[in-house]
Amino acid sequence: MKRNQPSLYAQVKNLPWRHIPAGDQQSNRGHGREEHHTLQIATVAAGLAFPSPPRPSASPAGTGP
Repeated sequence: MKRNQPSLYAQVKNLPWRHIPAGDQQSNRGHGREEHHTLQIATVAAGLAFPSPPRPSASPAGTGP
């Protein structure tokens, strides 16, 4: 999850991650750094408010393709 979607990031950050077991963990080393990745899966009953993709604008009759 990246922070370029602030609303979605805030919702995901507020989930109870400490109580969700890790499904998988990986550690890699390369390019002078160590990377640690943890996969956790959660089901949310109400769903998350994902941003909607932009909708194509409707052109008045005869003004567009």
